[in-house]
Amino acid sequence: MERQKYISYLKVIGIILVVFGHSFHEWNGVFEDTVLYRIFMVMRMPLFTFTSGYTLAYCFMSRPTHRSYGEFVINKSWRLLLPFLVLNTVTFFPRAMLSAIADESIELTINNFINCFLHYGTAPVLYTWFLQMSFICMLITYPIMLCTKQMSKRMLWFTVLLTISLITYLTGCLNEVTLFSLNEVGTLLIFFVLGAMCGTIYKSFISKIPWTRPLFPIGCVVGWAGCFFMNESLQSTILQLCSSIFGIMMTISIALLLEKHKITILDHLSGSTYLIFLLSWYVNVASQQVLHHFLPMPWWVHTTLSWVGGIYVPVLVHRFLNYHKECHAYKRAILLLLGHK
Repeated sequence: MERQKYISYLKVIGIILVVFGHSFHEWNGVFEDTVLYRIFMVMRMPLFTFTSGYTLAYCFMSRPTHRSYGEFVINKSWRLLLPFLVLNTVTFFPRAMLSAIADESIELTINNFINCFLHYGTAPVLYTWFLQMSFICMLITYPIMLCTKQMSKRMLWFTVLLTISLITYLTGCLNEVTLFSLNEVGTLLIFFVLGAMCGTIYKSFISKIPWTRPLFPIGCVVGWAGCFFMNESLQSTILQLCSSIFGIMMTISIALLLEKHKITILDHLSGSTYLIFLLSWYVNVASQQVLHHFLPMPWWVHTTLSWVGGIYVPVLVHRFLNYHKECHAYKRAILLLLGHK
């Protein structure tokens, strides 16, 4: 199966924004209160989630045969939950022992160790809640693709699921349910389902929308920023949702423009986005929370080290592990534990 480049570009842009948002720990003040953070925050995780749903459906539609639901669950457990368990297990004990110099301490108790696998916000590697959330979204979405052979029925069931996810998004009924990151499922499932719907009809989705015409991405930027700034005043969940969707559309336009004009600036990161997500936390913490204790520097130096290092250190690790991996059992074992074949 040949995957279109624009999908890789969507993943790369998404992970760049994710690492960017994690790289302002040393900002003079609360970076989360700045307009720059909030305007990118409104689209970065929705974009990442939309791309996951889109890729799942695109791959399903592009393959002649499909895994059974049981095989799918096993595959995604290895791909998503095994890295979640491995990374948080090996990180829990060092983080607990270094709590004296950490910004957020962890008590070295059995209850804390168990809870870090169960509840949102308690994992030693904080960002790994996304793995739990993605796993649940896939378990919910895959049966629709597997069990409905006719496109019209498939899109009908997706519409039903989209309606349910819209209700959970607007009402926030899962916001307090931290078990298995269900609070984030309630917030992001709508973007996963949207991605799966668009990936199911990817041919017409790409060909019938003027993504690469000059005025279209400009309109998406205006919609993204306009809805965001109106939401700043009105505090409307609908406006926030619209801003997220416009931001996703803007990014799709950018990805397709890169593909159309054969701009390969992001190609060197393709294939490494998952490992960047898994390992960037360690670089973020080392270059910000740890380094400032020993070598105080201006905030922008820490931010640059965290953003650039958070992207390229995992890329180098990925390339090292894949270099002659067939000759080294330990490389294959590490890749397996990190959800890579």
